[in-house]
Amino acid sequence: MQNAKYRLTGAQRLSNDALINLHDIAYDCPDFVYTIQTFPDLIVVCGRKGILQELSNLLLITTEKNVQLLSYDTTFQFGDFYVSALLFRGICFQESPVIPAIFLIHERKLVSAHQALCTILADKLPDLLKLDVALVTDREKAFDVFQRTFPNIKHLHCWNHLFTDIKHWVLKHAGQSQDAAVYIQDVRELIQSRSREEYLSLLPEKSKKWSNSFVQYFHAEIAGGVESKLGRWVLEKM
Repeated sequence: MQNAKYRLTGAQRLSNDALINLHDIAYDCPDFVYTIQTFPDLIVVCGRKGILQELSNLLLITTEKNVQLLSYDTTFQFGDFYVSALLFRGICFQESPVIPAIFLIHERKLVSAHQALCTILADKLPDLLKLDVALVTDREKAFDVFQRTFPNIKHLHCWNHLFTDIKHWVLKHAGQSQDAAVYIQDVRELIQSRSREEYLSLLPEKSKKWSNSFVQYFHAEIAGGVESKLGRWVLEKM
C-alpha cells in the first residue's frame, strides 16, 4: 500500500524540482503568493489578499471598545522551514476571532526574512505606517524590524513567552523546576504592578532572594523591556 501511494503521488507531482513546483503554484494562485526569494535563503511571503484587505478595513474602524491587536510569532517548523504568521482580531464579530493575515516561510530566523514580510505589509497596508496599533511578539531580537518599519506601532512582548524563557534559563543553569516556578511567580508579580513606581518599589524586595546569576540575567535580558513592552501599566493603555 505504501508503494502504491508513492507511485500515485509521484505521477501527480508537477515535477521533481521543488522550486519549479513553488513557482508553478505562485502562477496558478496569483492572489496568494506575494513574493518568492531563493538566494541566499528561501523566503516566501503568502496569504489570501482578501483577508489582508479585511485587516486593512478593520484598522480604520478600530475604536476604544473595539481595539485591534496584532500578533506575530514563528511557531511552526515544517521540515527545513519555519512558518511565521501575522494574526489579527476580527473585531467586526462579537467574538473577535483571531485570523491569520499573512505568512512568511523561511529557512532561518534572520532579520532579512522578517524584513521581506514588513516590506509587503508596508505596501499592502499603508495605514499601518501611521496608525498606533499594538503588535505582540516574543522577545526575539529579529522582530524589532517591525518597530523600525512601522514607527507608530506599539511593540509589546508576550508574557507566556517570557515565562517560558525564564524556565529554560533556570533549567539550563542547573536549576530545578521548583526554582523556575519561584522566579516566574516573582517576575509575574513585578510585571503585574499597576504603575512604574509600584514596580520599582517591589523590585528590591523580590530580587534580594534571587541568585546573583538570575539578578544579572533579569537586568540584562528582561528589565529593559518591563517599562516599555511588558508592564501591566503599559499594556492597559493599549
